[in-house]
Amino acid sequence: MGNELTLNEALWIQLSDHTREIIGYESYDRLVARIETICGRFDGIINSEYAEFTVQEWCAICNALIGNMLWVDSYQSLAMELYDNVMDADEFGELGKKWEVDVKALASRLKDLSHAQTCSVLEVVNRFWQITDSGHWDSYQELLKAAGATIVPCRQPVSTVESISFGL
Repeated sequence: MGNELTLNEALWIQLSDHTREIIGYESYDRLVARIETICGRFDGIINSEYAEFTVQEWCAICNALIGNMLWVDSYQSLAMELYDNVMDADEFGELGKKWEVDVKALASRLKDLSHAQTCSVLEVVNRFWQITDSGHWDSYQELLKAAGATIVPCRQPVSTVESISFGL
């Protein structure tokens, strides 16, 4: 069965005081309804203001954020964290050369995203890494689309999954 929850299973979570204030619940039944409402709103927001990148740019972003969870207090900080992670990955891992992207231009675009777009990028990255090992993918484009990425055409051929690795 894996990590999937069924209707009969309970989910135990510990919430920070700040999260409790945001949710504002009084009982378990209301908590579940409130979390579902918040998740639905979040999904609507990130799906209405998505970010668009080429396959190579998405791969560079996913590669730069491998193993990184960005927890910051403001959307400006979140955008800067994206920018810093991409720039650092290029400096220490030649991200631009690996994925054939202009890293400075990509990082600049990431820094200029709206908060909703930044959240949508992080959701795609999170889903990308969750599903990477869950099946056989013929191309990064197929994998990224399954993760919810909005892909714009690129000027060069898209590499297959087998031809470029993330260096895991």
